[in-house]
Amino acid sequence: PSLIFAPTFFEYERALKACGGEPKFLFLKESQGFSISIQKIIEAIKDVEAVFICNPNNPTGTFFPEEELFELVKITKERKISLILDESYLDFKHSGESLIREAQGTRHLLVLRSFTKFFAIAGLRLGYGVGGRRLIEKMAHFKEPWTVNCLAQTVGIYLLRNEENIKKIREAVNKETEFLFGQLSRIGGLKPYSPEANFILVRIETDLSSTKLQEDLAKKGILIRDCSNFAGLNDKFFRVAVRKREENLRLIDSLREAI
Repeated sequence: PSLIFAPTFFEYERALKACGGEPKFLFLKESQGFSISIQKIIEAIKDVEAVFICNPNNPTGTFFPEEELFELVKITKERKISLILDESYLDFKHSGESLIREAQGTRHLLVLRSFTKFFAIAGLRLGYGVGGRRLIEKMAHFKEPWTVNCLAQTVGIYLLRNEENIKKIREAVNKETEFLFGQLSRIGGLKPYSPEANFILVRIETDLSSTKLQEDLAKKGILIRDCSNFAGLNDKFFRVAVRKREENLRLIDSLREAI
């Protein structure tokens, strides 16, 4: 079995089952703000072959600082457990806390990175993984025959080299994240959870369901993520993405009307 948080990105579970794996869920408690200590994770990794961690976690925003992850890397290495660390949302606030350097010198750690979130180029389907040579060579045997297209490669290299643009994106998104979180906090009947990326998880504290809210907002051309199908959540949770000020204001006005 492999340890997976709940709630978290559903593709980990799907990928595991597709290759005959068995997920073992570690539920994040709402009463604790969906936070969990590394010690709790260490206690839960008995009899597992792998651990999947999304940092920051989608959709809860749960974040593990670098020093805590170092301890988990050490323990999983000692117990010969694979650690898959998804850093797709890390660049928004915690870019300096990546474990990419550590992954290159280990056999059990794989760090996943994505261009689709921070750089908003989802259509190019660009991302990469970093791990030790033996791990990467082993993975290459199972890789599809078609690799990343040349357009995506060229764009990816350009984006990584443009450090000034990276700084501007981070500042702009963080500014709007603070604004949107503040506005959501002022709407009666909603409880937003402190964001660590470019999205915010929100709990509805009225009789309205997240499914009905999604339907109502869709009629106005606004799409939110109904989180009722996430393991560990229910129809009182939804997730919103941080966008430009004009779009964020439109979202806030529509939520006030709906709630």
